[in-house]
Amino acid sequence: MKNVKILIAVIAATLLVSCGNNNEVKETKPTAEKSDAVAVYDKIPVRVEANKKAKYITGISYGETVTYLGTEKIDSTDKNRKYYSVELSDGTNGWASAYGLVIKSSPACIVDNSNIYSRPDVINKTSKELKVFDFVTITEKKGEWAYVVGEKKRKKGWIKMTALSESKEEITTSILAYKEKIMINGNINFDKVSDFIKNAPYKGTKLINYLSAELSKKQQESISEIEEEVVEIIETED
Repeated sequence: MKNVKILIAVIAATLLVSCGNNNEVKETKPTAEKSDAVAVYDKIPVRVEANKKAKYITGISYGETVTYLGTEKIDSTDKNRKYYSVELSDGTNGWASAYGLVIKSSPACIVDNSNIYSRPDVINKTSKELKVFDFVTITEKKGEWAYVVGEKKRKKGWIKMTALSESKEEITTSILAYKEKIMINGNINFDKVSDFIKNAPYKGTKLINYLSAELSKKQQESISEIEEEVVEIIETED
């Protein structure tokens, strides 16, 4: 009987310890294959451990591609936040919050305004669209269609491949335009366009040509408005 009581006490103590440590348990997903992961948020923190209180190493920039190492962890102390094990282009390794990364994907950008479709068929058009200069990441291709995820994962769905560019030059231009706030809510910020075109690292891209054409159109409209005002003044004086 004495041995039975001791055994019960040991089991009870074990259960209490287990319950007390639940808040610190991190669940690890079995290792998967490595793949590219693209950032759709800016300044995603990378830490030494999968915990928001762990030492900060660096941040992942919007549009940056990193290597997903195939391991995921859940931090049960922080609303079950998911983390990915990643490696940056300079060889830095750490844990990044999953919310800002799209794994098994590749970067691209929009070079022609496009509707978003719920499935790869024109009859499935949604009310959302992606506009010229939007940065996206491609997770799947099917014929003439691509499934894309946009900034902060707010817009996602199927679009025609013809609206996309996967060239390094176009993608870089798209990301720099985002950082320089050249496009605001899909509209061109003409106050910054001239300098942006002048300082763009890649000339002659579709996106730069688009900006140049829109700037020229804007300048012509301004000249026309001035000419109309001059005519009105002359007519009033007469």
